[in-house]
Amino acid sequence: MSPLQPITVLGLAPQEEAALQGAGIQTIQDVLDRLAQGGDEALTSIRGFDLKALATLKKRLRSRGFLLPGDQPQGGVVAEAS
Repeated sequence: MSPLQPITVLGLAPQEEAALQGAGIQTIQDVLDRLAQGGDEALTSIRGFDLKALATLKKRLRSRGFLLPGDQPQGGVVAEAS
């Protein structure tokens, strides 16, 4: 799935979609960018988008193969350069 797809493909509740769109979030990439820049607070500070909506959004993104900011890649610990 492309991050350039609209958030409507995630099947969120209409009020959750409307809240995100009202904040200028149109694509999956927009969501990923907001999370990378401001963490969960960047989305939960949007009027009409609460923690439950955030949990649903993250679950839907992960189920479609997206790695969210703060997630570790599949396979365990990421090796650090020495």
